[in-house]
Amino acid sequence: MLGRPLAACVLLAGAAGVSVARGVTAQEPAGLPDARLTLHARKRQAALDGSGRWSVVEQELRWDPKKTAIVVCDMWDRHWCAAAGERVAEMAERLNKVLKEARSQGLFVIHAPRGTMAFYEGRTHRLKAQQAPQVAPSEPLKEWYGLDAQVEPALPVDEAGDRCGCDPPCAPGQVATSEHPAIQMGAKDACSERGDEVHNLLVYHHIDNVIVMGTATNGSVLAGPFAIRRLVGAGKNVVLMRDLTDALYDPRREPYVSHFRATELVVEHVERHWCPTITSVDFTRLQPFRSRADFRPRVALVIGADEREAGNALTAFAQEQLAFRFGWDCVTAHADARGGLADLERITGADLTVLLARGLKLSEAQLAALRAQLGSGRPLVALGPSLEAFAGWPAFGAEVLGCGADGAGAALGGPPTFARAVPEALAHPILNGVQPDEFRVASPLRRTAPLAATATALLLGRASGQELTQPVAWTNARAGGRVFATTLGAAADFGDEDFPRLLVNATSWALELPVPWAPPRRAELTSEPGKGWKPVPVPGAWEESGVSLFKELDGFAWYRVRVHVPSSWSEGGAELVIPDIDDCDETYWNGVRIGATGSFPPRFVTGAGLERRYAIAQALLLPGEQNLVAVRVYDESGPGGITGAAPALVRGEERLSLEGEWVLHKGDRPEWAQ
Repeated sequence: MLGRPLAACVLLAGAAGVSVARGVTAQEPAGLPDARLTLHARKRQAALDGSGRWSVVEQELRWDPKKTAIVVCDMWDRHWCAAAGERVAEMAERLNKVLKEARSQGLFVIHAPRGTMAFYEGRTHRLKAQQAPQVAPSEPLKEWYGLDAQVEPALPVDEAGDRCGCDPPCAPGQVATSEHPAIQMGAKDACSERGDEVHNLLVYHHIDNVIVMGTATNGSVLAGPFAIRRLVGAGKNVVLMRDLTDALYDPRREPYVSHFRATELVVEHVERHWCPTITSVDFTRLQPFRSRADFRPRVALVIGADEREAGNALTAFAQEQLAFRFGWDCVTAHADARGGLADLERITGADLTVLLARGLKLSEAQLAALRAQLGSGRPLVALGPSLEAFAGWPAFGAEVLGCGADGAGAALGGPPTFARAVPEALAHPILNGVQPDEFRVASPLRRTAPLAATATALLLGRASGQELTQPVAWTNARAGGRVFATTLGAAADFGDEDFPRLLVNATSWALELPVPWAPPRRAELTSEPGKGWKPVPVPGAWEESGVSLFKELDGFAWYRVRVHVPSSWSEGGAELVIPDIDDCDETYWNGVRIGATGSFPPRFVTGAGLERRYAIAQALLLPGEQNLVAVRVYDESGPGGITGAAPALVRGEERLSLEGEWVLHKGDRPEWAQ
């Protein structure tokens, strides 16, 4: 199968802890007349030293086309998710070109648009699948091949389900009636959604090799009865066409990446644990397919010589947030000890420049090139001391950043600085997910006031013990691209929750991209261990908490935690969302019962698997203070407690994660609600 050793491999240094191996694996002898289908495959191989690193292995596969099939998964004419439907329509034309070329080489094609077989009933393509000679499989077939814990860890994103990335989310349901009309069915093609029929077809046509394509990568492509997990388990040589597949993912859920990065992450999972991947280039000789919506900007980081520690933090942020989450191309230009930039050409033509520097000493030619770059409509994000970024451009702060105050950039106090959103700016996309209350940062307070008339303050800051405030984050409207500036940007700021959120939002806003969904903020939790009250992680079954007292606990137990509610939550109430409790619960907020799911003995009814959404009246909320959450739980058997995803406190678009340490007490006493 696919695990055969590579021949003539050469290891090359790769990026981000990944190495590349190139070689040739001939899965069909090259000398045979039919061995003329050449595929350029990629897979990932774990390092043998246990480091967790993976090598990218490139290999050439030579398959007999007459023993090779293509399976097209769920390329529907209509999709319940509007955005997914648009991506399918965009892919369909390229996919059809692949199928046309594949048929000319003798490949067999199976179309598997689930839920649409009634449309094809009585047609030749459907009859081919129904009438193929029946062959008993070596093991019973399943309708769905979910996660195989013996082969793979959890998927990097959720398995495709009833959530999508549209805003608001689309209503799930079966709306497709057929395969997309841009995909033609050849005279010799077959059509089926059934595992037994696909099995019969593969045996009848003597198929050893299968190319899988279509949607959803984290759904039917992996788990369908005609797709990767099933086919690999059946001993077939399998590859996924990675540029003609698409995940179904909600970016409001972990790992909070863009849609196209989610697809890439699932493809990497397939390459690590299931099979190699190829691209449509092997059939079309065109560039790999890429959606028009898949914009990957080039971001240039310009870092001054005196900003080594903060520069390292900025570089790490760019890799973890911009490159990993969104797939952006991030390059860095470091100033030398004299303040010059030897590699300024690296940022020429970048879609966005992020500046963290003071006193750069550029040549006239370099300064002219940078002026031209910023004057051509390219956006800019300026951090920390960048009001004084250029020794040869003293008016930079006034001309570009919109800060023309005398002595702009001078330190006024701190660190620390205490920052707070300007009330009128709370709805600005750059402040999405940023703490609305005052928060502490490690940067000093710098003189910035008054801003130019073209500038709009987003955050104001003060030094400890001072009342004087200065703008510490603002935008500036100027001829050309968008500008965001902030005096924040010390190394320690990148380790907090708010500054990285601010910077992710600002870079997206500057590029005129939608500001991404922010991961839920972690609420400030206080657990109170005491006699019988043991700290446990939430979420998680209490048997797996590491506390021996709960290792085999069935019956009653109570959870408690104190939650700091932001002072800005002064109206409208809130909602406590608990994705799952095993089995049933009764939940209290500041001693008042706010909801229950399931029923306790003696008339026990489980509530396991049900999401809890309990409304909290404003009168029960204590904004700016600690609020007590108490949850009475009964578990009949098996894993018990607050399981599934993390509970959250929700108010409108704001969401506070309650993941963390709570306390748990075995038994059942009503006074524990107080």
